[in-house]
Amino acid sequence: MADRALIYVADVMCSWCWGFAPALAALEEATGLPVELVQGGLAPGEQGRPAGPKMTEFLRGCWTQVHEASGQPFAMEGLEKPEGWVYDTEPPAMAVATLRAQAPGEELAFFHRLQEAFYARNVDVTDPSSWPALLPDGIDAAAFVAAATGPAAKKAAWTEFIQARKWGVSGFPALIVRDGAELALVTQGWAPTKPLVEAVTGWLETRGARLDGEVCATDGTGC
Repeated sequence: MADRALIYVADVMCSWCWGFAPALAALEEATGLPVELVQGGLAPGEQGRPAGPKMTEFLRGCWTQVHEASGQPFAMEGLEKPEGWVYDTEPPAMAVATLRAQAPGEELAFFHRLQEAFYARNVDVTDPSSWPALLPDGIDAAAFVAAATGPAAKKAAWTEFIQARKWGVSGFPALIVRDGAELALVTQGWAPTKPLVEAVTGWLETRGARLDGEVCATDGTGC
């Protein structure tokens, strides 16, 4: 574990996290700090939200806002879900947790591939059959899916969700900077690259900067 790192608290199916991806990449490059992913659990399991007209219109507004703020692409046809579909963020989180166990260090890239598939290409990442095409080379797809849909994967994902809550994070994306044993919440919410870089470098110098921005909230008030 690096003495200094960026701790990224996010969810695959959080639209503001998809919007945050370019800023995160720029921040990693600008600071040289490694990124440690902790999944937040936006709407997992029983907290999942059934598809329907109200959900569709709510998400349409969110996706439009994120696109305008970040420039990230969205396949708007992905808003139309079949009856019975649930916006359940637990399955992709289980997949990421499993990839972390099987290929440590590859989980953030896999997380981003799941995001891109869901938002830009209308791939249903809650469906385990979508995961093999997104895996890095060298991973046995059948064995991966079996592990990622099992109880150990669920426990691993919920361990991450609980850790995020212990840090007081209730909306995503959130960025924490770790310097040794010290942690600082730099942003809880989307933020543009320049002030984000300034906040992180400022904290490393003064131990105090923080930003607030647009979030996907676990209480259902954000997307």
